[in-house]
Amino acid sequence: MKKILIIIGVIILIIVGWLIFANLNNSAQENEVTNQNQEVKAEPELKPWEITVGIYDPAEQPNTLTKLLESRLKEIGFKAVILEDITDPQSANSDKTTLLYRAETEKKLSVVDSELIATNVYRRGQNQSIIEDVIIVAWNIEDINWGSFTELADKYNHPKPEEVFLLILNAGAKSGSAAELAKILEKAGYIKTKAESAQTEIKESALIYYQRNYKEAAKDLQKILTGNGYPEATYRADINQADNIVIILGKQATTTAE
Repeated sequence: MKKILIIIGVIILIIVGWLIFANLNNSAQENEVTNQNQEVKAEPELKPWEITVGIYDPAEQPNTLTKLLESRLKEIGFKAVILEDITDPQSANSDKTTLLYRAETEKKLSVVDSELIATNVYRRGQNQSIIEDVIIVAWNIEDINWGSFTELADKYNHPKPEEVFLLILNAGAKSGSAAELAKILEKAGYIKTKAESAQTEIKESALIYYQRNYKEAAKDLQKILTGNGYPEATYRADINQADNIVIILGKQATTTAE
């Protein structure tokens, strides 16, 4: 009798243990299914085609670089539009790449950042008056991820000397210095060069000012000036000047070009 009771007890323990194990296994499976369902229901990330990006270009006809940027945005998948007018045109007066967005489109701005912008240093401005999700109001060639347009963009970023409009101003240097330098630069291929006298004088030896996207040209000119009597020549941006490059020769330019 005792043996029978012991056997029955063992069988009961086995059955209870199996039921507990089965219940735990079912709970784990239910949790896994629940987690999978939650992942399926998670909010999908924003895609470029859900985002409208404006490119500010106040000219009557968009220039070549604006059209190139529009093509690059469309290549990525963004909805791109060229804007002749914006509510805050002053925001474009920066030598840094500048993007505007609304408070509610900040996540869309991050998509533009990750897909298009190649630099970590650019300006972001919040403007609740804009209609588009993001507006590129100012930009530099080297700050853009050009994708399949890289080779073409690089040509615009390194203009040929004969394509550069260059002005040399004598702002305190020895008389005739601007004309002498103009001759040297013309021999180097800068045929669109003119020399004039400045209305005010500067203390520096030589300053090279460049328009947006002419930084590489300014670097090339600095090398030429360094080897022709202006070893302290420096360059900086001036996006609002009329000529692509303006070179100003100052009082410290004691050694004229030969």
